[in-house]
Amino acid sequence: MSIRSIKIQYYKSIKDCCVPLQSNNIIVGENGVGKSNFLSAIHYFYANMTESHLQSDIFDENNPFSNFVRIQIEYDLSRFVRIAKNKIKAASQGASSPYLSFYKKIYQLGSSNPHFTLLLQMEQIKNHPIRWNYSYTDRAFLKNLFPLFYLDCHKIDIYDWHSIWEVLGQAANVSDFEKQRTLQAIQQISCDPKTEIGRRITAVQQIFDAAGISSKGTSKDFIIALMNLLRQGSGFEKAGHNLSYYSTGTNSLQYISLYLNAIFHLTRSKLKEPLLLLDEPELHLHHSYIDQLCALLTAPHSSVNTIISTHSSRLLRNFIQKGETDSICSFKLVHRYSQVQRLSFFDWDKRASVAASDELSNAYFSKAMLLVEGATELELFTNSLIRILFPKFSYFDVFPTTTDKVKQNLLSPEKTHEQTPYLILIDMDKILQYEPSKWRFSCPKNGWFFTEVPYEKEPFLLDNKKHLLASQIVNQRKRILAMADNCHFHVSNRSLFSCTDPAFFSFLHTIKNYLLYYHIFVCSTTVEGLIITKNSLPYICKFTADKLYQKNPYASTYAQFQSLLSSYSPNDQLNLVRMIFFGKSDFLLNINSCTFSDPQRTQKLYTNIRSAVCVGKTSWVSEYFEFYFRSVAQELSLSADLSIAQLEQCISQNAGYWKDFSQHFENTYPELSKLLHLSESMIYDIMA
Repeated sequence: MSIRSIKIQYYKSIKDCCVPLQSNNIIVGENGVGKSNFLSAIHYFYANMTESHLQSDIFDENNPFSNFVRIQIEYDLSRFVRIAKNKIKAASQGASSPYLSFYKKIYQLGSSNPHFTLLLQMEQIKNHPIRWNYSYTDRAFLKNLFPLFYLDCHKIDIYDWHSIWEVLGQAANVSDFEKQRTLQAIQQISCDPKTEIGRRITAVQQIFDAAGISSKGTSKDFIIALMNLLRQGSGFEKAGHNLSYYSTGTNSLQYISLYLNAIFHLTRSKLKEPLLLLDEPELHLHHSYIDQLCALLTAPHSSVNTIISTHSSRLLRNFIQKGETDSICSFKLVHRYSQVQRLSFFDWDKRASVAASDELSNAYFSKAMLLVEGATELELFTNSLIRILFPKFSYFDVFPTTTDKVKQNLLSPEKTHEQTPYLILIDMDKILQYEPSKWRFSCPKNGWFFTEVPYEKEPFLLDNKKHLLASQIVNQRKRILAMADNCHFHVSNRSLFSCTDPAFFSFLHTIKNYLLYYHIFVCSTTVEGLIITKNSLPYICKFTADKLYQKNPYASTYAQFQSLLSSYSPNDQLNLVRMIFFGKSDFLLNINSCTFSDPQRTQKLYTNIRSAVCVGKTSWVSEYFEFYFRSVAQELSLSADLSIAQLEQCISQNAGYWKDFSQHFENTYPELSKLLHLSESMIYDIMA
């Protein structure tokens, strides 16, 4: 790599960050977290390497007393040193070497360090000039070897491609001798008094001479002018059409592609290793165009360091699928300072390159994540009214991944070392398994308790004296395993496998507390158990009655359902309804494991209920909560005819109604409310 690392301190929102670089580097994060500040710091560093472009707004934005900025870039000169060493050796053996002093300078700079690296540092104190640790001559030399190209795609003028000519001019730049030789040949042809063009050019030249005006340009200016001459102008066309003929996206892709190819050509024609900054290159681009751009960027270009700031999940997905996961850095704003974390897929599964999708890639742009099992959870936690009652939960994005090991590893911050606050929601049957024949529970070896919890590391936590919970964590696990092996909990109804034994609920509480340390929230039964509770049972039953009536007003299904419920205790009723709605009993068994006095009649009954209420297993969740919130609105003397949009507006704009609905919700769904409050408590740092 041409540049090994970039370190920035006290620059705007960046207090202290060090980013090791690969060939292609992706920086992701939401708006306002410091990605643009990172790019502008590099640009500021380069802008002042050989000129003075001081700014007063670069200092710590959060500390008015901070008046100091430091930026360091570590360059890798190993390739240059190898080339220079060979050239110097060849010259010593009598070979011609017109650029010998150039190669000696490279060898002098690079060989000062056994690793052939050079750390260039700038420090600036407010109202003072910049201090460098290398001389102006050395900085100019490095800037020539490692030129910077910064393409802010917000500011691309897709009809003015002057910047592309600048890159092409560097790529085709020639020596002064070659410039003079070519210029003389052009003048000999173009200034011939025997031709019309010669007479006209001579006349124009005489006007400049009479005014005492002359023009002066660099070799790069000369080569750009020559290319414009040979191409009969500086404008661009494609397939005979002016650029205005094409769409903005097409022109944007053409612009960026030509710009990149010009830089890649520069590395092949010159001894240079450029640093390329691309700020949101996906702007205006269709997905297929983003794929084309990624194919160009990920092609082998070992002499170019590219840093890409993006909000595109499509672009990120392409890099993940290419296996370039070591080059993804996530920016977060914590206590108003930018923090950067290089994502590390240390347990990388090759299948993840296939599993990566635009939807999953969106997770790397999230403020916070809730990883869930499937569609029921997704429907529950994206409910708009619930998010109004728990406004801080709106920072969370919900991703159904926990049933897919590859996708879970792809997103889990525990695996990627990403800084995003997260919580994983699972059902208790992922932890425990009830064995009816033995009347006891066990923790299966292939369950989450063993596969997803790094319990082998827990004893080492005891060596860390600062970790006050270490002993408690280790003891909790031992207690859970001992209880699973030795406890036989009382079953209140053996046909429904329901339980009222306080020791059993203490057992579940211990499991839940232990796994929270690993950011895993375990439902007491399943996600259906979060919704169907002791206090929500009347609403569920009324909702079921309405749905059955809508399907067939004359059927007696609901009356049979009520008759069946009345034969059970309140806790047994709760278990039965939960299982009818595809949940599980207290002992984590489904309705097929239960025994009924009239099994055929009961099966027909709950099958009819499911066909009327639980179409597709999940769609009932949104419909039920719409019913629930309308029912509560009616209890609070609001109109029952309010639409959901009107109800959302009423709750969000009236603090009194918000408080009443919130209290009612927390009383009705205590475990769900605990989960939502826990989620909200995890994001205070990013809200600060």
